[in-house]
Amino acid sequence: MRMAGNFNENEKVVCCFCGEGLLLKDAAVLSVKPSVESDEEQQLFCHKNHLVERMDKSIVLHPDLFETED
Repeated sequence: MRMAGNFNENEKVVCCFCGEGLLLKDAAVLSVKPSVESDEEQQLFCHKNHLVERMDKSIVLHPDLFETED
């Protein structure tokens, strides 16, 4: 389990789209709040290409999301 403030680049996380593992350092991190008023947040991880594929093309995404994964 990943705790706030702890970062191990060799840690494996699970992609929330495909269920496969990937290194934390290669993952896109999605921060989700149950509502705009909430102080609570959950982090989800995914392969960058899975996020890009699933976003509507009208959404402008950060250029780093288009980098190829090694």
